[in-house]
Amino acid sequence: MGKSDRTEGRKAIRTAEKGKHTGKITPLSAGKQATAKTNYKEKIYGQRTMRKVEKKMKKTIFEELGGTYVRCGDYLIPNLTLPEEEEPRFVGVWGQRHLQYLKEYRKTVYLDLMMSGRLNSYLADIEEQAQERFGRIVEQMKQAQGITEQLKADNALEWVGRMNNIQACAREIVDKEIIYQ
Repeated sequence: MGKSDRTEGRKAIRTAEKGKHTGKITPLSAGKQATAKTNYKEKIYGQRTMRKVEKKMKKTIFEELGGTYVRCGDYLIPNLTLPEEEEPRFVGVWGQRHLQYLKEYRKTVYLDLMMSGRLNSYLADIEEQAQERFGRIVEQMKQAQGITEQLKADNALEWVGRMNNIQACAREIVDKEIIYQ
């Protein structure tokens, strides 16, 4: 081995240390090959022992209640599903407004209702209450202001204006008492 061969070898080592690729592939030494094989065997052995340990592990509360897991790589992910609702009920404008209010300002209540599967029935109940209250308020205000069918026949524009005013007032009352509470 000549002097030039040694200097080339040193240059190759220096460039490899700096992170540059020299184009030459150097085989692993016998010691490094043995270490790589051992690490692979340990990895396989570790997976086997991990499975054995999982079989012997004490059941969690989730498993005792009938819950199951799915394996994704090294992780166990629980199978979670939402409970089914009895039957979907109609949720109209009032229920949608209350839903928006819950999402923005009462997140814990919204999440609790959604996770328990009672959200749709709750919103349908709010819808029924609001419709009932709105109708009652409109009738009471019509009687208080003396709006009759005779006014509707005599002066339709005045009747429409007064009714719009009554409905706007009733909407405000229902919003304050039921929807945004």
